[in-house]
Amino acid sequence: MAEVQETPAVLRAKDPNTPPAELFAIAMGPDRNAALAAVDNPSTPERARRQATWRAYTFAGRHPEWRNIRETGAGPVELATIPSRGFIYVLVDTTIAVILTLIVWAATVLLLGFGGRTLGLSENVYVAIGTVLTWPVVIGVYLGYFAVSYAKWGRTIGMRWISARVIDENTAENLTWGRAWLRSLVLNLAALPFVGFLWWALTSNEMKQGPHDKAARSLVVDAPKGQAVLKIWQ
Repeated sequence: MAEVQETPAVLRAKDPNTPPAELFAIAMGPDRNAALAAVDNPSTPERARRQATWRAYTFAGRHPEWRNIRETGAGPVELATIPSRGFIYVLVDTTIAVILTLIVWAATVLLLGFGGRTLGLSENVYVAIGTVLTWPVVIGVYLGYFAVSYAKWGRTIGMRWISARVIDENTAENLTWGRAWLRSLVLNLAALPFVGFLWWALTSNEMKQGPHDKAARSLVVDAPKGQAVLKIWQ
């Protein structure tokens, strides 16, 4: 923790015998150093502790160690950065989604072909029916890999590689099913020709939200295994 000046307010904030009501007033008061010190006092009320935690990050002046800290409706979080292995995570997720899609596509084609021959349909007829029915299934499986991962686990297999997680921007919880599907759909529009570069430019904002995050009201945060999403001052 950053060092602070030992003023009377700071000393009171550190004192475990200071009444919670006074600690609350210190944590919410104008003295940032005292608010910073109050974070470590177990007697500080939780609401005041959370507020003081955020003010402590602000007091740090966006020190490089905390330059990606942002406030959400649930508390401070650390936005994820795409490291050098980020390309691998995209490749992993795309490969898994494509493999799942191909498996389902092949199974659907075989099933429709068998059914068409069993019913005595001509090849042209069941091929036409198969074409109409197969594409929605293929698209659904591809998008479903991402959507189910967001809603169920908060991250895809590839995102585990870079210790990132998708959360609701207000609650810091996993996305609802509807918003997970929406994020998956809008995100995969970036795979269209010439759209990816535009996506990257639109993601260069304070909260690092691309169009898919803004549509789903989500954030991508740093969340190594075993660590909490909300950043509590240690």
